[in-house]
Amino acid sequence: MKTYNYTLQYIDNIPYLIPFGQGISDHIPSILLNKTSVMIWDAINVYETNEEIVSHLIQTFQPDNENEKIELENDIKQFMKHLEMYNIFDNQSFHVLVPYKTKNIAFHIAGISMLYIGLESLFSENFAPFLSSEESMPEITIYTSLTLPHFKSVGTILVRSDDITICENDNEYIFIMNTYQYVKECHLSKDDTTCVLYHNELHPDDYKTAKEEVFHTIRFIFLYIAQRHNMFVIHSASILYKDKAWLFSASSGTGKSTHTALWKNLYHTPCINGDLNLLAITDTNVEVRGIPWCGTSGISDNKTYPLGGIILLKQHPIDKIQPLTQAEKILYTMQRFISPTWTKEMVQKNLNVACFISKHAMITRLLCTKESSSAQLIHAEIDKYEEQ
Repeated sequence: MKTYNYTLQYIDNIPYLIPFGQGISDHIPSILLNKTSVMIWDAINVYETNEEIVSHLIQTFQPDNENEKIELENDIKQFMKHLEMYNIFDNQSFHVLVPYKTKNIAFHIAGISMLYIGLESLFSENFAPFLSSEESMPEITIYTSLTLPHFKSVGTILVRSDDITICENDNEYIFIMNTYQYVKECHLSKDDTTCVLYHNELHPDDYKTAKEEVFHTIRFIFLYIAQRHNMFVIHSASILYKDKAWLFSASSGTGKSTHTALWKNLYHTPCINGDLNLLAITDTNVEVRGIPWCGTSGISDNKTYPLGGIILLKQHPIDKIQPLTQAEKILYTMQRFISPTWTKEMVQKNLNVACFISKHAMITRLLCTKESSSAQLIHAEIDKYEEQ
């Protein structure tokens, strides 16, 4: 059983558990031990379960009768409970202080069932098309907690940027929201069943901003869960044409919205999502499933469409289709994903799915102007591809 935050030290032959690292930062106290508790501490760092620890110490002390055995077991359990108060073990459950008036809200996104437990005023109306009446057995439960955890979990830093720091320990992923005003941390259990968003105390004037922060924090969690379900999110605007979803992917400001607007004016094609699209990989094809996150476009839906293709946009003085090699199709598509890349295994997943997509959908690059001719050119290319 692993332990954190404390080290056993002797001061003038008197045993103490002394905090270090995050324990010092969290101002947790030193703990005076006796001979028995020292032996318990040593056993904790050798054995994996409470039962093994109790069994080892009973064999060590060999109590004379049943009463002494019960007394020893109680002493061990009491000491273990005392240690749990200081977040010493790596199997601690989430600390959740939910608001006084909470609301249970069930919602499903792309087949993933979720349950939100927290202030209703922090649950975004963007989730409205995804609401469900089924609250039982959600795949993941998302809590909003009024306070930060008393003990700050630490672990290996996977990603650190100006906006967010992502850490990992044996039990959870920890998202530290560096720029958010209200949501400060988000903890996601490694078994994908529990997520806690820790936010500051709120006043009514804070709800609008806090709701937006909660909405986008849930997106971080969803991206991870979706990837575990073989679903990947790509930065792109999408249209519905010939009963298929066609994605136009490019960096922000390149002209995705401009290009989809050209299609709407020329061919009356509805926009599915103005900024992000979820690609779900099945045994034989790729589907585009609706998600509520859509950037500033405000355009999204909750429907599912077969993927027609991905057009990689690049601004250019003239309109031109630029052929891509198979390797370029895979690499450039993967680079447009916003699904997690915290580990090499995650990158491998993204690469594998980009390879699968390249074999089951059209992928090409469009060098384009902002004129109608760019939409006309790729429209003809799509029609040609569909006729094959």
